[in-house]
Amino acid sequence: MMDKKNIPYIGFEISKDDKITEVRSSGKTQNYVPTIGIHRHKHHEILIIKKGGGTHFIDFKKINVVDNQIFFLRPGQVHQFLPHEDTEFYFVAIDSDEIQLNSVVKLSHFEFFQSFHTAGYEVFDEVDSLITLTKKIRKLLMNDEKSINHHILMSSYTVIFLIELQNKFLHLIKESSQQHSSPNLVIEFNKYIDNSSISKRFVKDYADLLFVSSNYLNEVIKKETNKPASFWINQKILLECKRLLTQSSLSIKEISSQLEFSNSAHFNRFFKRHLDITPLEFRKQYQ
Repeated sequence: MMDKKNIPYIGFEISKDDKITEVRSSGKTQNYVPTIGIHRHKHHEILIIKKGGGTHFIDFKKINVVDNQIFFLRPGQVHQFLPHEDTEFYFVAIDSDEIQLNSVVKLSHFEFFQSFHTAGYEVFDEVDSLITLTKKIRKLLMNDEKSINHHILMSSYTVIFLIELQNKFLHLIKESSQQHSSPNLVIEFNKYIDNSSISKRFVKDYADLLFVSSNYLNEVIKKETNKPASFWINQKILLECKRLLTQSSLSIKEISSQLEFSNSAHFNRFFKRHLDITPLEFRKQYQ
């Protein structure tokens, strides 16, 4: 994330319980001081790239930063953004999953924040329309004379921004023949997979949450993604293992317990079977 001492940002209220949305932007990077090392997110964040250059590490994957690219970061993900000096980019960080207007708008309901629909970023024909909205929000925020309904206006502009992004995203995947209507079961399962606070390890656990049988859940997920539910659950657990190994000081025993393994030996076997490296060896690579 940006160094708050060097990058201007302004927050605004988006709900009745004092949730704050931070909108931070920069047309250049001369004042940008990246956080040292990979760090973990606690909020939703959208990174808009106008002019590319540099790299972005997201959940242990290296991605080149290019023109007209947008990154979609969910709470719980780890990342490090390393732009070039002349890279032009805009951050939009949203602390809460919910934006309160006449009805609740949930960020997790937008497809671009769902892992089954995107690898975490897309490249568009243009991003100027989104940058224009970001600048409009910023201009309103910088107005010292704020009306009594200022937070409603800001919430509205944020929702307009998200809807514009959703429309661009759906148009893009439609053009690439990726778009099809997923069953509600797949959408709900995806939400659980993307929720870093859930660490259940078995298909039955998710089937119980979704009020279906394990066999039916596996069948539907495999039909839609070409992979059974167990594959996605294992990928989720492996990713959370990596995050805890690099972003916490928990011992191997404590991590195995937190992720509901029966013991450390079981955790070690699971990790090495999938990644051909032990948890301790993996941790040492990032120290």
